Amino acid sequence: MKICNILFLIPIILFSCKKSDSVNNPQGSTVIPDANFQISKVVKTELNEVDISYIITETSTGDFSNIYFEWSTDPDFKINSTIVPLTASTIMQTFIYHVGNLREFTRYYGRLSATYRNVKSFSSIKEWVTDSLMIIRAGELGISRGFNKGDTTFVHTNLMGISGTNSKVFIGSFECPVVTDNGSGITFSVPALIPAGKYPFRVLSHGMDALTSDSAEVLRGRWQLIPSPDIPLNPFGSSSGLMFFGTCNSPQKGYIVGGIYFNGPPVPPPHQDVPEYFIEFDPVSQNWTKKYPASPRYFMNPVCHYYNNSIYVIGATHESIYDPNIGTRYRILRKMMRLDLATLNWSEMNDLPYNNSRSPVSFEYNNEWYVGMGSDSLTGLFSNKFWKYNPSTNLWTQLADFPGNNQHVYSTCFTVGQNAYVFYGAIPNGIDFNRELWEYNPSLNSWTQVNLPPAAALPPGEKYQIISYNGKAYFLTAQVKAPAVGGFIYQPVRTCLEWEPLTGVYKQVSFPIEGNVIRNVFKQGNRFYFQSDALGYYQKIPNKSYQFTIE
Repeated sequence: MKICNILFLIPIILFSCKKSDSVNNPQGSTVIPDANFQISKVVKTELNEVDISYIITETSTGDFSNIYFEWSTDPDFKINSTIVPLTASTIMQTFIYHVGNLREFTRYYGRLSATYRNVKSFSSIKEWVTDSLMIIRAGELGISRGFNKGDTTFVHTNLMGISGTNSKVFIGSFECPVVTDNGSGITFSVPALIPAGKYPFRVLSHGMDALTSDSAEVLRGRWQLIPSPDIPLNPFGSSSGLMFFGTCNSPQKGYIVGGIYFNGPPVPPPHQDVPEYFIEFDPVSQNWTKKYPASPRYFMNPVCHYYNNSIYVIGATHESIYDPNIGTRYRILRKMMRLDLATLNWSEMNDLPYNNSRSPVSFEYNNEWYVGMGSDSLTGLFSNKFWKYNPSTNLWTQLADFPGNNQHVYSTCFTVGQNAYVFYGAIPNGIDFNRELWEYNPSLNSWTQVNLPPAAALPPGEKYQIISYNGKAYFLTAQVKAPAVGGFIYQPVRTCLEWEPLTGVYKQVSFPIEGNVIRNVFKQGNRFYFQSDALGYYQKIPNKSYQFTIE
């Protein structure tokens, strides 16, 4: 059996026919003309089976007798030879003889023999090479990205047109149940209980065996779909959904705040533009509940934090006034807004120190909220200012400026241990992509740039979702602009890398099968819950919810 170590390679066509220029005629000098005595072609019919097309036509100068077809793995036909009798004809006619049960990946030699004028003579030799099982591609994102535990995935082989259900798939010593098998495509399930780690990947099919090196990795972590919130959609629209919402979470529940509808539900304005509610997620029951404030407020991309049974909005584009002719008009939020979860009332609080900032970023550390960056809503220039807010004292403190360059409005903040981080992966024009990761030390009020892995491992992108757990950060999904005819299109990026700041090591973790931009709604221990947001601006707006469990 042949071991195949090449995974992602356009298969080399191994099957070929070759006619030898010489004639093997060891027992006589009389030569039968090729036109009357030849193997015309060899055609593959099934895996390691061929049809031999041959011509045997008696000549006017003599008759044939004892006609045979012989094939062997030896060009001299001295070993491993098989001989069968054939049929002749008095007219020019092509016959076919089927040969099966050939060895895989083996060169064969075939010839005709006959007694002509009392001498045994032979035709010219034909050569062909049989198949060998190869793994062309394996896994949703390729075997180099690894396999998710419990997922149903696939492997593609070079067995085109071969049917049957006798294939087996192994990851290490773990047999993976085969779901469907048509030879070239085998769907199988990765065992949920297989430990994370690297394993050989093996496929057995139709008596052949393909084996990779020790490079197939079963990834840590587990993604699964959970029930989604009931978001009103437009049944008459090709795309419809809620996008540009904000999220925050308490120790017990998570929240989706604000957002706007793209191609909203067919109801009277303004409800087709914006939701009148916010959404509460209960991780125990996995249920979503709509909550309707007494006096609704409408926000796009709100920056939200939770404190003392209230949701605080400290950055957003929010409604200015509703005009039935043009819909809702928006402006930059200049005062902090507070939603009391007990009374469901909104209240306006003190002025924000960054009253012209569009799309700021924020993180929470030591029960204080840090916010900054974004762009100036009047000039469009990026801001490098940062502040800290203490909700218990209601005091703002300006911090050291952010030192990075070309920061994008879709930057991402997160905390690991005693430090906070800002990451961005693209600048606005969609052509030049720049990645920077900065570490902020709250005790020193200072910034330090951090090295990043190659772009192949952590590609440029925007709207990155980054979470942290147990001293590590997880770069999950993002979107990237790709050039297209007439402009750009947005494509999902499923990076799913674990980063340990202490060592600087990046490792692959399991990835969601579907490529969506997601936002973290709630976290509890090693379980994180997400809601999908818009890919691009209006390109794809799914309504799906996920749970990611980190091992």
